[in-house]
Amino acid sequence: MEAQGAYFTDEAQTEALRRSLFHPDGSINVETVGRSPQVLAKMAGFSVPESARILVAPLSEIGHDEPLSHEKLTTCLGWYVADGWQDGCDRCIELIHFGGRGHSLVIHAEDEDVVMAFGLEKPVFRIIANTMGSLGAIGYTTNVMPSMTLGPGGEGRSITGDNITVHHMYNVKRLALARRPPPDEIMQSSGGASQAPAEPAPAPTSSTIDVDRIESMVVKKIMQELEAERRT
Repeated sequence: MEAQGAYFTDEAQTEALRRSLFHPDGSINVETVGRSPQVLAKMAGFSVPESARILVAPLSEIGHDEPLSHEKLTTCLGWYVADGWQDGCDRCIELIHFGGRGHSLVIHAEDEDVVMAFGLEKPVFRIIANTMGSLGAIGYTTNVMPSMTLGPGGEGRSITGDNITVHHMYNVKRLALARRPPPDEIMQSSGGASQAPAEPAPAPTSSTIDVDRIESMVVKKIMQELEAERRT
């Protein structure tokens, strides 16, 4: 971590970051969002080398009593030490339940079983393995759909857990044509007496309905509406 530019804060510096990154009511100090480690340190009253790329605050607690276990939206990470990957898995779930249900997690591991265990147990919809979360979750280094808006699904009280794309932004009207008759059972009453006519009419098929003609009519209607909107 240090070789990659991490600056581990001491106890006094960590406490200073708690006070500067968050307001007393627990809300984020927006002035700290997206700032460099040097700016964050200066705002908190200490200094770090120019080589520092991120501040790392050693923590032990998770919850409202530990502000730095919140989402921080800046160049500061919380650092937890776990006794084995199972313990790390449990701490990860605690963090997700506290402030990230449905969103994302990143894991770096060589053991595929551990990666799968993390992925299966976590209540999130994006599990990013062995790449950076900032680019992996939005699709740049992975095969998930490219997007800067990430749905947290039902876990996070959203309607979707997808990466939000243009396909979520429009509505589709569907005209569904019958392709097969309903099963005989659905035409019977609860007492077993058949409610179906003696000779039920066959369901319309492509031979009785000109699908191409209907599609042509629909497309023509849409184009007319678009042209009318353009003119207005």
